[in-house]
Amino acid sequence: MRKSLLVIALLSFYSASSYASNEITSCLSTKCRSYFNDFDVYASSGHKEAIATLADMYYNGYGTKKNLRRAFKYYKKAVFKGVPSAQYKMGLIYLSNDHYQDPEKGLTYIEQAAQSKHPGAMHTLGVIYLHNQNLPQADYWLAQAYRQGDSSMQSLVEQLKSAQPAILAQLPQLNEEVAENWLVWHQTDKNKQASVQEYLDTQLNIFKERSRRTVDWPSNWASTP
Repeated sequence: MRKSLLVIALLSFYSASSYASNEITSCLSTKCRSYFNDFDVYASSGHKEAIATLADMYYNGYGTKKNLRRAFKYYKKAVFKGVPSAQYKMGLIYLSNDHYQDPEKGLTYIEQAAQSKHPGAMHTLGVIYLHNQNLPQADYWLAQAYRQGDSSMQSLVEQLKSAQPAILAQLPQLNEEVAENWLVWHQTDKNKQASVQEYLDTQLNIFKERSRRTVDWPSNWASTP
């Protein structure tokens, strides 16, 4: 069954790129190169979030040329340190890239990230179960993704309403989340939109503070892409 999920996992790949407003994209400006150099320094110092972000930079060509081999290397290091966003993206690489393709590993990493409350992983896992007609599991993971504020969930709910209302009716947990939390989720999502620079600056400020004293990393950043 797990191998049969591969095609569905690839269909849900879009959630990796649409998951967050602060998703890192290709950029080779002087400012982007400066961010890359800063994160390279902090990654070398062992900051797990810097390692995961550096992997994103290599993967997307932010501040440096795209380099999948280096991205994979740093994602792997971040996974070892338990960063959920790195688990998720490693999973997607294993599922979608011909060179690294390993469906078993890919789905395992996505499941681990979902268990760690990564919204994009929850969404992807829910879509996988939905397309394989495991509605109880689909209902659970999609409801969790909605609760965690995954930015693709509104679009999915609207698609189900228009194209598959009978399926949506069989997802009681998701319907309950939509009914109870839509307004709060929608307002929160609007308020938390952040640019890439704001996201990176926030990380850098925490790294700088850590260099002066021991600081607990806010739990919500650990699941941010």
